[in-house]
Order: sequence, then structure tokens, then C-alpha cells
Amino acid sequence: MAFVKTSFAQNIVMAERKGSIIKGDNDNWTCKMCEKEYMDKKSEFMKCEYCDKNFCSKCLNLTNAEYKLFNKRSDLHWYCPPCEEKTMKNIKIEKEIEDRCKEFFSKYENRLEALESEVRKKVDMSTVKDMIDESIVGKLKEGNENIAQSSEDIKEFRESEARRNNIIVFKAKEPESLLAEDGKREDLEFVSEMCEIMKTNPKSVKSITRLGKINKEKTVTAGPRPMKIVFDDAKSKTIFMSNLRNLSTAEAKYKGVSVVHDMTMKERQLNKEQIRMAKEKNDGNESGDFIYLVRGPPWDRKIVSVKVKK
Repeated sequence: MAFVKTSFAQNIVMAERKGSIIKGDNDNWTCKMCEKEYMDKKSEFMKCEYCDKNFCSKCLNLTNAEYKLFNKRSDLHWYCPPCEEKTMKNIKIEKEIEDRCKEFFSKYENRLEALESEVRKKVDMSTVKDMIDESIVGKLKEGNENIAQSSEDIKEFRESEARRNNIIVFKAKEPESLLAEDGKREDLEFVSEMCEIMKTNPKSVKSITRLGKINKEKTVTAGPRPMKIVFDDAKSKTIFMSNLRNLSTAEAKYKGVSVVHDMTMKERQLNKEQIRMAKEKNDGNESGDFIYLVRGPPWDRKIVSVKVKK
């Protein structure tokens, strides 16, 4: 359970407060943790300000005093554990932008002070004008570049977060039926069986989507379309990915099937470069006792050495 006390400045960059505590506003609600449905208007629960999901005070081990304090204080914010990490990252990014702006204006003021000092020493006003013009143009360009970079960082972060609970499955057999509903049912059965193999609850799958246009002619060269699977939460995806080795002993229809994280363009480029570097390390490895592989989530991919079983 995460309690966050924020300053006025931090409140500006946070998501709009949605009401951490609600008493009797809904006829019924369901706790995200225990999945118990509550219909008593006097029941106490917390609503995550990021994802809007409800959590009963019992699952949160929340005392009556703590609950009353949150109900009384509007400057205290609450996020469920998965959303707390996202919120803290957002705050960090916004703080970095603020610091960059402060640094920019500080440098600019120092430069103006230096120019004023030069003005006192020189009588050639045309030279002074050129110096000022050059400084202003240069600093404005630098400021625009910093702002543009910050915007790109925020865009990349948000896109990565949107893909956080997703995976992409390659070479999964296309449904036999061309009817949309039948095709969806076949894909659901395939994914449910995969979840069982990966020791993951099939109910944690939020959606399944085939990427690209359907191959109506059934041409061999086209191959099956990739499949995007979206999980309800990061924990379910982590369990699924950590058991990928189970595919090697699965039945024949899973042979050749590969699973990867759903990455942004920037993450894919970085991953490709790391794979190239790992290959170079393996080519130069003469011992054969271990191999280099790229592992980790899209936002923290690393080259690691893995001992070879003999």
C-alpha cells in the first residue's frame, strides 16, 4: 500500500485527484485484490487515483484511524503498488523538465551578466549588438533543443507504459475459419492453452489481437500473422515470460512459436544493437562454458552471461 504526501508543485504534475476514499457513492463495487463484491454502502475501500480500481480496507490492512485520516486529508494521495511506480516515474520526468528549464534560464542570466560586463569595457556598439544577438539565438536554440528532447522522453515513456503488459507471439497458427468470431474463438483457445503451459491464469488475458491483414489466400510465403496479447497486469505477464522455457517440451503445435515483449521503436532498435553486441561476445568466447544473452524488460534490457549445461 502506497501513501504519498505531495507538495503543491507535485500536485500540478500528478494525475487529477479522483477521490481516494468514497463512502456510499456506488451501489456496489468489487475489490481488485480479493475480487469480493461489496453492496453495503457503509463498506470502506480505497480507489487508486491512477487506475480507478477499488481495494477494500481489509486487503490493504488499513486501520480505521488511517482510513479516517485519508478521508479527512485532501493533501494525501493513494496509489496501488503497480500504479505508484508509474506515478513516481511521471513525477521524476516532470521534475527533470523543470530542472532543465531552471538550468537554461540560469545559464542565460549568467551570460547576460557577462555581456553587460563586456559592454562596460567596449565602446563599439555594433560589436556589442552582435554579441547579444549571437547569445540570444544560441541560447534560444539550446532551450528549444532541451524542450524537444524532454517532449520526446515523455512520449517514449508513455508509449512504453502503454505496452508494459503486452507480449507479441510469432508463428502461432492462423485460425482455420475466415469468420471473425470463429477466428477469435480459436485464438482464445490457443492462448488459454499457452497460459496453462506458462502457469499463468488465462483469465488474466485482457485482449488478443492479430496484427496485419488476414491471409485469405492462405499463401505459405505470407505466414501466420503475429498475435498481440494484453494482460490485465504486469505480474501476470512476468509469470508468463518467466516460464517460456516450458514451450520446449510442449506439444508439436507450439514448436517454432516465439514470444517477445511488445517494444517501442526505440526499444526495438536498442534491443537489436544489444543482440549484435552479445553475438560479438559469443563469437569471441572460446571457453564454451557460458553464452551471452539479452534479458530483461524492454525498458531495462541487459546483456547477461548464462552458464551452459553440459
